[in-house]
Amino acid sequence: MMICGAMTVSSMFAQITLTSETSAPRIGDVFHYYLTDKAEGLNISHGGENQEWDMSAVEEGTLAEVRFISVAQSTNPSSTSNIVGSSPQSGMEEFCTVSPTGFAFNKIAVPGYLSTSYTDARELIKFPIVYNQEYSETFAGTITNLMNGQVFDVNGSTKIKADGYGKLKLPYGAVIDNVLRVKIIYDYTYSYYSMPYFMLSDTTYLWYNANTRNYIADYAVSYSKYPDMPMEWENIQKVFQYLSQDDIVITITGMKPTYDNSLSIYPNPTQGIINVEGTNEISDVKIYNMNGTLLQQKKSSVIDISDYSNGLYIMEIAGKRYKIMKQ
Repeated sequence: MMICGAMTVSSMFAQITLTSETSAPRIGDVFHYYLTDKAEGLNISHGGENQEWDMSAVEEGTLAEVRFISVAQSTNPSSTSNIVGSSPQSGMEEFCTVSPTGFAFNKIAVPGYLSTSYTDARELIKFPIVYNQEYSETFAGTITNLMNGQVFDVNGSTKIKADGYGKLKLPYGAVIDNVLRVKIIYDYTYSYYSMPYFMLSDTTYLWYNANTRNYIADYAVSYSKYPDMPMEWENIQKVFQYLSQDDIVITITGMKPTYDNSLSIYPNPTQGIINVEGTNEISDVKIYNMNGTLLQQKKSSVIDISDYSNGLYIMEIAGKRYKIMKQ
């Protein structure tokens, strides 16, 4: 009995493999992320098997859009990259190369602020990657401070490891099963006239599932120091970003939410009972979780989800889909 129980626990979540087909963006993809630096006390350092990373207490943050466009559509069409991540809010463009072996940054441009060009690309992730697999890479290039014309050489190392898998709980209630977490450590040295000037260390955690062509969530912590001064590393930034509710629904379940003013679904959020009004004939009502699994189907104007865990669900009525929050 104890052996069977142990086997059940260890196989709670299937281990997934990330590839460029499943986990790298394509031209035309658009993602919306909530971005916040109010993530103090977030405990996500634990890795390993069958983990749960709970971000439910994090503030919602600001919604920002990322569009993946072709190089020809960018401000630098001569770049050798094959895809560009563009942010309409900031104007930043990230020139990248996506290949069967990885996703890497070639150039990052922020208008009026800085431009970073890599002669040795900085890797974000390697493909394929599975739990406990790790890679070590290097990168090199130059960074130009456009505000004062200073040019720095930058050299560094990258350590990439898929260090855990399990369940991810997002701030608005969605619970995503079967995610793989990738931990990335970047160590940078900036030099000015061949002299080490500034050091930076970033630790980034990315959470992926097996069918969303970008990360679901990203938590990054940055530390800095001056190499010629006897001081400890100083924390300069903590940033957390995560996919919006609509993006989660579309990319994970394949279901695009519908909005229909003729139909009333209440209360929403709910503690368990949902009422459906506005249709003369009651259609089948289907409830899905955020992994696209059908949880119940019935022909009724009163739906009970009291026994479900708190979080985000999808209700389907006559082919139209609506977001439901249980809390």
